[in-house]
Amino acid sequence: MFSNVRKVISKCPPSLEDLKTFIEDFNSDLEAELSVISNLQGVMRLIRKNCSLTNFVILEAVVEHFEIDDAQKFIDDYKREIDESCRNLSVDLCLNEPFDVVQASPPLKCETATYVFDWRPDEKKLKDITDILSKTSGKLVKIKYIDTGYSIVVTCSFPHSLTGGLIIKLSENLELLIKNGLMKLTVGYCTIWKKQKIQEIQEALEEEVEEIKEQPHDIKRQKELKETAQQLTNILSEKEKELNKMKEELRVMSVIKKTK
Repeated sequence: MFSNVRKVISKCPPSLEDLKTFIEDFNSDLEAELSVISNLQGVMRLIRKNCSLTNFVILEAVVEHFEIDDAQKFIDDYKREIDESCRNLSVDLCLNEPFDVVQASPPLKCETATYVFDWRPDEKKLKDITDILSKTSGKLVKIKYIDTGYSIVVTCSFPHSLTGGLIIKLSENLELLIKNGLMKLTVGYCTIWKKQKIQEIQEALEEEVEEIKEQPHDIKRQKELKETAQQLTNILSEKEKELNKMKEELRVMSVIKKTK
């Protein structure tokens, strides 16, 4: 697909400066690389490097913006083929396989988002992953690879300049992710949500409750349990306040950035 689109664009290319400006506006993280590119071939290589097998929005955006109709049909055909493949391809056949169009350096930690789902790879299709990412994370989040253990681990990359916006979007869609089996979510160095932490608190409280049931007249233990429960409740409340504060700060930063 990419080769055919590149041939079409090469026959009647847009202005190099217009093309570079559009791509820079589309993804500001590419500004430095664009600044040293002096020809169309270099720009096309950069576009290809920023595409994956299931995510090629930057190429789509260029073709749509410059109204390159002959290239659009190749993209539409590929989208139909990849959609059909995602519907039928089991996740266990994708494990540890690279999704990049061309081999690239691994993304920095600050440009990585990791989703851990409580799914069995042989019971899910690749479409299940692409759909949930599309609904909750936006178009510029690309799958890098899929791993497994007792769950499915999806590692993605995203433009670093979109970190704040991505955290806000994920926070807004956290309930949907949890309903779809999310166990852990990290963006860069920040853990957005981790199911295990809540489970650990619940398990600790359940153990305390069982101990009290075995010693129903132990008033001291009952008091200790109440105090522990209250402390944990206070901790969770403070963490929720911190998360809401962070979400509000990121929302304000996002609004300020859009108005510049």
